[in-house]
Amino acid sequence: MPNFFVPARNIQGTSFFFDETESRHLTRVLRKKEGDTLQIFDGEGSVYPAKLIDCSEPKKVRGEIITATLNPERSELDRVQSRISLSIYPAVLKGPRFDWLLEKATELGVSSICPVSTDRTLVKLGPSEAIAKQNRWEKIILAAAKQCGRADLPAVDLLTSYTGAIGKVTNHAINIILWEREKKESLSEVLSEVPIKKSVTINLFTGPEGGFTLQEIDQARKKGFSTVLL
Repeated sequence: MPNFFVPARNIQGTSFFFDETESRHLTRVLRKKEGDTLQIFDGEGSVYPAKLIDCSEPKKVRGEIITATLNPERSELDRVQSRISLSIYPAVLKGPRFDWLLEKATELGVSSICPVSTDRTLVKLGPSEAIAKQNRWEKIILAAAKQCGRADLPAVDLLTSYTGAIGKVTNHAINIILWEREKKESLSEVLSEVPIKKSVTINLFTGPEGGFTLQEIDQARKKGFSTVLL
C-alpha cells in the first residue's frame, strides 16, 4: 500500500490533516475521496492505516487513524537502525548523481545526511542557493521514503564546509573516510569489526569527483578517522 506523509505536528489523537502539497496530490492527481483508505507515516517512525474523512478543502485534506501498526517489511531494518546510527557526509556531486545518492541512502536506512563542500567540489552554492538546494533535497528524501515504505526521514543538513563537517563528529563514533589512495585497510574490514549487537554510531565521508586532497585526508586522520578503500 502506498505511503502518504503527515508530519507529526499535524496529528492530534486519531485525527490528522495533510499539508498542501500532499493534499493536492491526493485530490487532484489521485482523485481520492472521503471514505478511501490509505497508509500514512509521520517521518518519525510511526505508520498508521487511515481513512479520509474530509476532502472538501484541496489544500487541507483531513483523515482519521484506524489503528497504529508497524510495517513488517521494514521490521528487520528498524531493528538494525535501533542499534546502528549511520550518518553520511557526501561531497556534493554534479548533475543528477547527487539526487540518486540521496534517494538510495534514504532507501538503505541512513540516519542523517550532511552534504559537504570540499576543496575539489565542483558545485559551488551561495547562501540562498544552499537553502533552495536543501529544500529540493528534502523533497527527494521524502519521495524516496514514501516509495520504499520507510517510516522515518533522515535529516539533511545545509551544505557544510569540509572543516565544519569534520568538526561535527565525535571521537566516540566510528569515523571513516573513503580514499582511493588507501592501499591497506578496506571498508569491509573496518565494518566487520563493528559490534552490531550494541548501539554504535558510524560517520562515513565520501569525496567529490576529483577525490579528497592530501591536506583533507591529513585533517581527517588527525581527528581519528580511518581511511579506507572500497
